[in-house]
Amino acid sequence: MQRWSTTLVLFSAPALIWSISGVSALATQPYEGPGRIIRGAGKGAVVPELQLETQGNTVRFLSGPDAGEQIELDDEDSAETATGTWQFSRTDNQLEATLYQDEPYRVIFYRLERQ
Repeated sequence: MQRWSTTLVLFSAPALIWSISGVSALATQPYEGPGRIIRGAGKGAVVPELQLETQGNTVRFLSGPDAGEQIELDDEDSAETATGTWQFSRTDNQLEATLYQDEPYRVIFYRLERQ
């Protein structure tokens, strides 16, 4: 009986750790930070802070030009909205977001910090 309970613990512990890490990978991650127009109309101007949340491949905008919208990212970590095309790139504690707009033409780059 002792060996059975030890074996159960040995198999259960990794499964528990895996499930907890899987849940944290799917947890909502809030990010925020300022942006700058890097091309086009208004080049060089600072734009108001962008706040958003990510969960897996879903991005929910809490502020900015697409405030209130939720998007699903494609395989290239980008998505189309009424405002333009968003492209995302993650690092450890940062999320870089670039918005490509057609009208007026401009590219806005945001470097967001995890909150």
